[in-house]
Amino acid sequence: MDKIILVTLLSLSIVGCSTLSSAMMSDRSLAAQTAKQLNTTVDSVIISNRSSSITETKFVATVDGTKFDCQIVFVGKDHCYERYTPK
Repeated sequence: MDKIILVTLLSLSIVGCSTLSSAMMSDRSLAAQTAKQLNTTVDSVIISNRSSSITETKFVATVDGTKFDCQIVFVGKDHCYERYTPK
């Protein structure tokens, strides 16, 4: 995998966690903010599980022409898990 893509995905991970932890933003806001900060195309966003302690956000991002299925799960106030899978 290209080094630039890896760095971008790492940045996406950091932005995703900080975005979720700061405000539990709406799906459109999350997509717009993530794309703007990383100069990355975010194709679709689905918040599939939202409760008082768990928010799971899934989206497709295009980084340097490569599409990735992305998943960010925020649990409570202190834990965030991410997964990025090339399509």
